[in-house]
Formats: sequence, C-alpha cells, structure tokens
Amino acid sequence: MHRFFLLLSILLLPAPVASASFYEDEPASAVDAADPSRTVVSERLAIELLRYAKDIMLLKPITVESIEIAKYFLMEASRLAPGNIQITSRLLEMAIMCEDEPLIESASRLALAANPGNEALQLRRLLEAVDVYQHADERVAAFEILLSDSNIKAIGGPIASRLAFKLAMLHRRMGDIDEMSRWVGRSIALDPSFSEALAIGVGYFQTKVDDRLASVELLVSLMLADPTASSTPATLAHILMEEGAYKAANRAYNLAMGDLQAGGYAINGDLIADVAIAEWANGNRERALGLIQSRQLEADRLYREMYKEESSKDLSPLDLARLEAPLTPTLATVRAVIESEGTAESAADARSSLIETYQSGLYVLASQKGTEAAQAWSLTELAWLTLWLGGDVEKASNWIEQANALKPIEKGAMDRFDGWLSFRRGFEDDAARILEPLAESDPAARLGLALIREKQGRKQDAARLLLDVSRSEPGALIGIWSRDRLEKILGSKIPMTELAQKMTGVVDSIPAAFDRYTRDSRLALTIDIEPRNPVVDLYEPVILDIEVKNQSPMPLAISPEGPIKELMLIEVIVQIPHQDPIQLMPIIIDIGGPLRLDPYEEINVPFNLRSTWVGTFLNAHPIVGASIITTGIINFKVSNNTAERRVTYAPGVLGSQVTGGTMHIDGVRIDDEWVSEALSNASQGIMEPKLIGDLSVLTHAALSPNDHSTDELSRDLLKEIMPAVIESYDRMDSVEQAWFMSVAASGEAMNPIRSKIMQSEIVLPKLILLLRMLESAEPADIIASPMLTTLLRSDNERVKQLAEWVEQRTQMMIDVQIQMQSGNSDSGSGG
Repeated sequence: MHRFFLLLSILLLPAPVASASFYEDEPASAVDAADPSRTVVSERLAIELLRYAKDIMLLKPITVESIEIAKYFLMEASRLAPGNIQITSRLLEMAIMCEDEPLIESASRLALAANPGNEALQLRRLLEAVDVYQHADERVAAFEILLSDSNIKAIGGPIASRLAFKLAMLHRRMGDIDEMSRWVGRSIALDPSFSEALAIGVGYFQTKVDDRLASVELLVSLMLADPTASSTPATLAHILMEEGAYKAANRAYNLAMGDLQAGGYAINGDLIADVAIAEWANGNRERALGLIQSRQLEADRLYREMYKEESSKDLSPLDLARLEAPLTPTLATVRAVIESEGTAESAADARSSLIETYQSGLYVLASQKGTEAAQAWSLTELAWLTLWLGGDVEKASNWIEQANALKPIEKGAMDRFDGWLSFRRGFEDDAARILEPLAESDPAARLGLALIREKQGRKQDAARLLLDVSRSEPGALIGIWSRDRLEKILGSKIPMTELAQKMTGVVDSIPAAFDRYTRDSRLALTIDIEPRNPVVDLYEPVILDIEVKNQSPMPLAISPEGPIKELMLIEVIVQIPHQDPIQLMPIIIDIGGPLRLDPYEEINVPFNLRSTWVGTFLNAHPIVGASIITTGIINFKVSNNTAERRVTYAPGVLGSQVTGGTMHIDGVRIDDEWVSEALSNASQGIMEPKLIGDLSVLTHAALSPNDHSTDELSRDLLKEIMPAVIESYDRMDSVEQAWFMSVAASGEAMNPIRSKIMQSEIVLPKLILLLRMLESAEPADIIASPMLTTLLRSDNERVKQLAEWVEQRTQMMIDVQIQMQSGNSDSGSGG
C-alpha cells in the first residue's frame, strides 16, 4: 500500500501553491500580497505578459525560440498573479504542449490552487499521479484505489466515471475484455451523461449480445447524454425499423435530420429515403411523398443552374423550367413503391420516372469499362421493380435477358423471375407452381405467391403469406407494402409485435422538448455574456461575465466531444472615437472547468479582454477611451461558404449566440488643470496604481501634441511632462517599471528611460522594450536600432533569445514588403 502514498496524498491534501523555484530569472522585487497597490500593479503587469505570450504564439512560423519566450512570459505572469485562472490555465496548456513534465506538475498545482473546484484539473492531476507508475498492473491497482467507494465519495461521480473509463481502456490494451466491459459499465453507472463511455458500451454490447431491446435502451441513453451526435438517432432508427416500430423510427429519423441541419451539413438522398419510408410506414403517405418532392425540386433547381452555366444553348424561361433532374435510384424506387398504392396515373408516372433514373445510370455505366456486373445488377433490379409494381411485362423480360447476357443470373433468381413473369402474363397456376417451392426462403417469391392466391380468391392463404413477408422484412419496402396490402384485405390495422411496442415505449420516454432542441437550442442550453461593469476606468480590468446554463432536465457533459463543447467563441468590436470600428480575430475561451452541468445548473466564467488584442488597442488610446461590443457563440461551427470565401462563425448543434451590452472604457479629458494635478501628484513621490496610470497618459499626451484631445494644452505644461515622468520612473520598483513600460507611449522622448533600462540588470523591462518595438516601429528602423544591436549581444540568454527572435521577425516583415513592392512593380510594367 505504501507504493500508492502519492496517489492518496493527492486525494487527501489541497493543492499547494508552486514554490519560488518554479520560476526562472525572477525579478529582484517579489510581489507583496499584503500591499493592495502592489497587487493591483502586479495583476495588471501579469495580464500584459499573458497577452504578449498569446501574441507570440499567434505569429507563424512557431519556433522553439518563440515557444520558450512565450513560456517565460507565462511563468512570470503566474508569479505575479498566481490566483488568476486565465494565466494559470494558459501556463498549463503551454507546459503540456512543450511536454515539460516538471512544468506540468507545477502548473497543475498552481492552476488547482487558483481554481480548486475545477473538475477537469482535478481529473488531470489524478491521471498524472497514475501515470507515475510504469507497469500496467501497478496502474490498474492505482485506479482501483481511486475507485474505492470511499474515494468515489470524495472525488465525485463525474471524475470517478472518467477514471473508470480510463481503467476500462487500460484493460482493453491488456487484452482483458471482461474487465474492460465491467469498468465501462461502472463508468456509465457513475455518470450516465458521459457519452464517450456510453458509446463504447453500446458498440461492445451490440457485438456481444443479441438483445435488440437493450440496444434501443442504450442508444436512447446515449442520445439523451449527447443530443449533438447525429449518428446516434439514425442508428437507433435503423434498429426500430427492422423491428417494425415505425412510429418510434420516424421520430428518430427526424431527430437525425434535425441534428444534421443544425450542424450545417447536407442531408444525403439515402437519409431522405429512410425518412420517407419511415413516414410512409407510420401512415404519413403524403408527408413521405412531400419529402421526396422537396428533394426533387432542389435537384431541379441545381440542375437548371448548372445547365445555364455550362451549356452553350440559350433556352427560353419556359423550356428551362421544363428541365428536370433525375432522382437517385433509391429515392425513385421509394417514390414508385409508395405511389403504387395511389391512383393508376400517379403510379404510372412514378414508374416512368423510375425507369428514366435507372436508364440514365445504365447509360453512364455502359460508357465505362469493367462495369458489366454493375449493369447486370441495375437491369435485374429494374426488372424486379417493374414486375412487382405492375409495369410493362415485356420490358421487364427484355431487361432480364440483357442482364443475363452481361452476367448469368443464378438459377433461384431466374426461377423467381419466371414465376413473376408468368403471373403478370396471366398464367397464375404456372406462376404458383414455380414460386411455391421458393416461397419459404425467398420473400419476393412469397410476395408473388401471396398476390396469386389473392387473385385466385384464396384470401386466407394470401393474408398468411403477406403477414409472413411483413414480419420477416418489417424495415424493407417489400415488408411495409405487404403490411398495407394485408390491411386492405382484412380491413383493419395490423398491431405491432410485442417487441416493437416495448421499443416504442422506450422512445416515448424521451421528453417531447428533446425533439425541438435542434430547432431551438435555448430549450436545452443558454448563454449570457455581459460586462461586469458597463463603465470601466482607465487601465482597470475589462471583465466579461459569461454564464452558461443547462435548461434541460438532463445532465449535459462538457468536453471536446460535447454535447457542450468546452471552447466557446467571442467576437469583439472595438470602437475608438474618430476611427473605423476594429474587429480582429475572434477570441476562444475555455469554459471546461466542470465535467458536466446538472439539470438547470449554471456556471459563470469571468474573462479579461485586456489579455487579448483588445488590450493592445486600449493601451494605444488611453486618452480617448473606447466602446466594446461582444458577441458570444457556444457550440460554434466554422465555415467559409460565402461569396467572398470569408470565414464565418455560427451556432452549431445545440449552439446559441448572444450579444452582450456595450462596455465603455473611460478616457481622460486632458486639459491644463488635469496635467497640473498629475504633475503635482508625481512630485509627491507616492507611487500608486492611479498615479502610474496617469504618468502613462501623460506620455501619450506629450508624444501626441497634434492629437485632437490635447490641442488645448499649454506648451509650457507639455514641456514639463517628460522630465517629471523620467524622474518618477526612478522611484518605481521593478514591477511598476515593467507595467509602466508596457502601457506608456513610444517615441524619442522616452529614450532616457530606455537608457536606464539598458543599463539595469532587471530582465523584464528589456523584454517588454523589445516586443514593443514590433508594435510601434518600422521594420527598417528596428533592424537599424542601436538598442536591438546592443541587446543581441546581451549576456542574459533570455534577452538575447528574444532579441534574435525580434530580429528574425523583422527581417521576415522586410522580405514581405520587398516581395509586395516587386509584385506591384511587375504588374505596373506589365500593364
């Protein structure tokens, strides 16, 4: 038992905060948590470093150097703000990407300390503890300790369920299928909303046990656990159709179509055919034909558009409207079978369309080599359908001869054709003599014999044969057609089998609202996104409060597979006065703290927009301020199917979109009174966060004298600004200096401060200087900069590494400019 002491310690002890040895190149001044003003500045600097790390990782190509630099900034940020969930989570992501095991360990502990209730992090910590053991039997023992009854109470069902599933997969790799099955079942019992375990359980059960009712129950459970999985309703519907549970199958097929439509996927002809068959079997003949007609109209529209684009012939609008696209053979067959129960005219029209469809396909096959078998199959299928549905007997006979010439037809099939040909030609006795020996094993022969007995007036024999066909082929066209024929003979409905009734009861247990989730996802899942403060002071955090709520009566898992995707998207529009609205790349936010949301449960996720590109623009325009509008999309899908081939984002299955209220970022009214007061405060020597922010604003005022917001300042006051800022900089500690340099304006007047930084031993301000060169300087000026040249020779490896990376990025920018100029020159000379 002592071998698993570490494992038990993780269960019993709270996650400790990472020690100081976790960090590299630690600045001389540590964060004083007891000093609120120091905490504010440290958190502000941490957010800037987080943004720098994100920006570096967005620049392509990603190199080993850029990863190391971003990792360093994240480590520094987590030291400055160890309780910031955004920072610690991003640090853990970086550690995992780098496969840095010590950093993963430290970052995990740090992230859990910042967010102790995060189930995803707790699960990761436990799995890391199991992975310490090298041998499979030791890992099995570790999992079993974690999954004891007492420990399950401590860690909770959702975490325990996923541990049990991991143990099941370990047993599968070890070849112990019985144990795998046991632990998959345990995983499902611990959390019925865990769709990954349910999917494995359903697949395994169906291969091992022939229990159709149990399969339906498991598939319904899987569907409720993950309403976004479009394949589950279709699989369920297939089983239901095979057992004659038509009403339930019809509902399941419509759920499958709704999932595909909500996800933006095309619905293929085969699924349309399945839905139409289910509608017909359920007594909705007109709705079934309507589905096929809708697909026909869409195919016609596309066919006419293609004809206009590709054909050299100009057709009149009337002639163009007469063009019709052929249906797929499956849809044409379904239509013909259903219409055979209608009027003689509609039945003949459907058979004619069926023949055209098959002949079009045969024409294509005939132009290709090696398609004799495919041609023969199409001809025999067309002949069979024509005979069954009462079409032209001689045409059917001719198609049979053609098929036999291409590929000899087996004797049993040929005998069946001979029997049907004799029947349709009016030789009932000969036909019965041929088909009767085949009827026991051949549903088509049995159907033919049933029609013969009906025509001979032997209604009881006909009914028995039709019942046999309908029971043996309940999900096929021939079985449903036979059921309808039998009901006409008997004058009453044929009841479902006991198994079909039980299956229907299982499907009926699904809440009625479930069917509407794909059309109105707000019935299942809602989001709200609002600014924490509608008006935000200068340099204060720009916090969005994101609320996600499960509105359904079922638990919904949060995972990459869904049904609640753990990543949501935020689109931001920043409006700076007197500028065009700014909308750059969308922001991705991880909401995957809990592993699931219980019925009607909600979670709240705060997010600071200053950690994104939004912060860059706010820092560049502190005087005039800004307005921000945000739109959030959960369970989003990405497409570029627009005329401009532009990437767009929209809600997918169970997704929704909401726009929050406008957030206003206060600017500063710069006048002589304000500047005088700020200079007076600076001279008093007390460095508070507000004063440092005011000093930053002063640099923007001094270095932007032509800006509309500073044109009323006296020139004498403007001259006093930079000497006061430089003097105040000397009284800041290293953290304050670093944050000040991350938000202050750039310009030659800042050179005295840059010189101080270059002479200092403190690393972080140097790194910030280097990154801000990319923000504010022209590439050629960066390459020629004496500061870059000096930092490239730095004794500090971290500084030298970033300087080399900045040089490489700048050279790439210059190369791109040269290529663009060369392209413009070539096009100009060519014109």
